[in-house]
Parts: sequence; structure tokens; C-alpha cells
Amino acid sequence: MAEFSPSMVTLCCENSAFLAAEKSKLSGVKAVRIPCGAQLEHVHILRAFNEGADGVLVMSCLKENCKHSFGNDRAEKKVAYVKGLLKDIGVGEDRLAYAPVAANNEFKYNQAAQEMLEKLKEMGPIEGKVKK
Repeated sequence: MAEFSPSMVTLCCENSAFLAAEKSKLSGVKAVRIPCGAQLEHVHILRAFNEGADGVLVMSCLKENCKHSFGNDRAEKKVAYVKGLLKDIGVGEDRLAYAPVAANNEFKYNQAAQEMLEKLKEMGPIEGKVKK
């Protein structure tokens, strides 16, 4: 049986994490630019799962560096809410995470993404997931 290779989406603030993500070459990771963590909606996270992701990592600015003041706080709260939804529907809340990343810190981006990929690999594919 082949080893499970998870697919993951990182939803990245264009003012921070996306700039770090552009330099990343991680296999199985698709970086998606969002205008700001504050503009992230629940549907964006859920759509990533619906389109086949085994996990989602939301990444926005560091607390003290948010261009829009509270975008990172709002993103973190939305992630917490969707984690509850994922738990309730049986997907598992651990398939979603939040990490703040500075624009110039591609190491932190890669580290957070790699840790999430390893966690997803341990969990295996989502049960009942339809392959697209």
C-alpha cells in the first residue's frame, strides 16, 4: 500500500504569510492569497476541504505587525469557530490550524507547513473523502 501524501492549503494574508509562501517549494502545499486575515470567511476554509484538501493552515500577520490592526485576531477567531464545526461533522478539528508569520520569514512558513503536513500524514486521509 502506498504511503499517504496529504494535500494541504495555506490561506495566507497577502501582507505577510503569502510573501513568505511565494518562496516555498513544499510538495503537497498550495498557498492561496487572501487580502487580510480579517476578510477570511468560514466558507473559504470549508471550500478548501470540499475541494480535496486534507488540511488547512491559516496564516496571517504577527500580532504587532497587522496592517489592518485586528486582522490576525479575527482570523484566529474564525479558525477556532471552524474547528468546532469540523469536530461536529466528524472531519476532525486538528485538520485546521492557525499560525502567524512575518513576510520575511519563509523559514517559519516552511516550518509551520511541514509540521502540519506531518500531523496530517499521521491522521491519514479524511474518512469518506471524495477524490476530485
